Amino acid sequence: MELNTVSEAGFGCFGRIAASVSHELKNVLAIINENAGLLEDMIFMSEKGTPFNPVRLKLLAETISGQVYRGSDILRNLNRFAHTTDEPVKMIDVGETVSLMTALCDRFAVMRNVSLNITSPEQAVVVNTHVFIAETLIYRCLKFAIDGLSKGHRIEIRTEKKEQGAQIHFLTSEQPGGNFPTAEEKELSEMLNAKLSFSGTEIVIEIV
Repeated sequence: MELNTVSEAGFGCFGRIAASVSHELKNVLAIINENAGLLEDMIFMSEKGTPFNPVRLKLLAETISGQVYRGSDILRNLNRFAHTTDEPVKMIDVGETVSLMTALCDRFAVMRNVSLNITSPEQAVVVNTHVFIAETLIYRCLKFAIDGLSKGHRIEIRTEKKEQGAQIHFLTSEQPGGNFPTAEEKELSEMLNAKLSFSGTEIVIEIV
């Protein structure tokens, strides 16, 4: 695989995920700002003699706290994703990597009204591989399935331990439209020494 092809696929993956995360964080900040404004209104009314409504005050605090937690979770996932470039080839827990990429792709699914259902393996599934290329391939499989499904459909995602390596399954509730795998996905899988197959309603990545 030529370096420019790897770079284009990787930068495309990173750029779209970064843009998606920035939109999510803007939504978090907008909700916090809105509720902070309501809190200021309550303080102003209290200064004018209107007593605090403790139930409403509690709901505002819970909403702000929930959004802070949500924003922290979003940033933690982005930070984990960004740091996978620190050490290109290393031992990874495939189940954790799939969970991370699924979380980062969740906004794409919500926008398409597609549900992502992930089943975590019962035990750690560990392989030695090029982390960012693996994440890019997982992202492209998820994005193809999400974009190709009609509203209301779902994707079942699971990771299985194999005698040599791991298998990642993406099962869709209908056959996604579009051409898959493209030359880019094929080349990414070759770089990982992985097998990539698509049988209409199931995509399988086998990493050894």
